[in-house]
Amino acid sequence: MKKTIITFIRNLKGKRFATDDLEKYVYRHLKQEYHEQGGYDRFHAVMEELTSENKIQPVIARKTNGLFLPLYNYYQVRVEEATVEAQLERRLLTSFHPKLTMTFYLKAPDQFQEDMFYLDAINAFLRSESHNNLSCIVSVNERSFELFGDEKWMTSKAGSALLNRIKVDLDVFNCYRTPEPFFYVKKETVQKTVVNALILENKDTFHTLRLLFKNGMNCWFGTAFDMLIYGEGKKIISSIEFMDDIEECRDKTINVYYFGDIDPEGISIFSKLHKVATVYVSPFIPFYESLIVKYRNRSKPKRSKKQENAKGNYEAFFSFIDKEMSLEIKEIVDSGCYLPQEGLNRSDFLRLYDEEGEYHES
Repeated sequence: MKKTIITFIRNLKGKRFATDDLEKYVYRHLKQEYHEQGGYDRFHAVMEELTSENKIQPVIARKTNGLFLPLYNYYQVRVEEATVEAQLERRLLTSFHPKLTMTFYLKAPDQFQEDMFYLDAINAFLRSESHNNLSCIVSVNERSFELFGDEKWMTSKAGSALLNRIKVDLDVFNCYRTPEPFFYVKKETVQKTVVNALILENKDTFHTLRLLFKNGMNCWFGTAFDMLIYGEGKKIISSIEFMDDIEECRDKTINVYYFGDIDPEGISIFSKLHKVATVYVSPFIPFYESLIVKYRNRSKPKRSKKQENAKGNYEAFFSFIDKEMSLEIKEIVDSGCYLPQEGLNRSDFLRLYDEEGEYHES
């Protein structure tokens, strides 16, 4: 509540304000939290605290509000506080590098005090030779440790929030992200100009196909795969960039296929992956279709509460699926059920394997 009150005070056009107007402002911004934090009793305590800190002073001539815990009807900002605000404004607008947008802190000076160590370090870097020296390009974690003594800070939630406040991204730090490696297996030699890779969401299915892959079985439904990738759930969304670091994939056309669970999480992972990947990614529809066919006339397991709460992002996934199959998948998801990719086991993949590159069943 105190921060909300200070924000109101700092945004005043004049120096005097009505206590009733301030309380209404606080209530509008906090709503239910106003009562949870103690309501008027807490409001009264904060006003007394700000008065004792010499940030505000009562206008005694306007008398009190007559409540059990009285406050004066009007207060005004002390001259000293106004001077501090003016000094801070000059510092924010004149002392920092032009690439830093500091206007956020004009309305949040308390946050400025918290962020000052990082802001000063960023400002010093931008004014240094390293900022414009291309030979000084380093990884993001290396730069983070160099500037802040914490190799994880720049990519942390707190670091990202601060960089967002001052409207800068990692490019200004003359650094690069290092993609998280994913685990994969490939054919001994990949000499084609087009490489087909299959991402598998879960460990068991990856292990099953890896064993078949090692025995030379790499073709399903007319597609011969050169690489199997363990997606490790949603981790693949950030680690897909590692594809650029694989030597056999350089200067080649990469077709990436995805097979995951039929549930909100699995579908959402694909949709997010499709959005961020620099290579072409599509669902490997024959595996999804085989999974649905196998369990079409069987009862499906119910999703857990955790799965129920998963946020869905389905648009990209369903753009690849025909109407009939889409309806079946949506029926499974909308009914609170799911089909894990482990529903297809070694026997199924052996049955569906096609040595000649054409689909057949034995």
